[in-house]
Amino acid sequence: MAALRSWCVGDLDASLTAQPFFYFFVTAELLLQSSRLVLSQRLATPQLGMLGLALPYLPPQVKVLVHTGLKYWALLATLLDDLAVLLLFIGLLIAVADWRAPA
Repeated sequence: MAALRSWCVGDLDASLTAQPFFYFFVTAELLLQSSRLVLSQRLATPQLGMLGLALPYLPPQVKVLVHTGLKYWALLATLLDDLAVLLLFIGLLIAVADWRAPA
């Protein structure tokens, strides 16, 4: 971790604190996902796949539940994709910091 801090901070004062990347990520996710929910209310329906064949035959209450569940499933899938990208970025940052660290 010291190698990462020295690489990020450089010649600056060592008393600087690290940026809270996790809080930045959570805030950005909340903003992007909430705006996606607001905008997707007016856009097309989610991907139904095989479930779309049975959806017209279901009662209206179940149809609403399935539709809402599919929207939340898409939201969760997007969150997991973003988390995977964040973990990749952190891994690359650690690899570069290890490479730049003196032997």
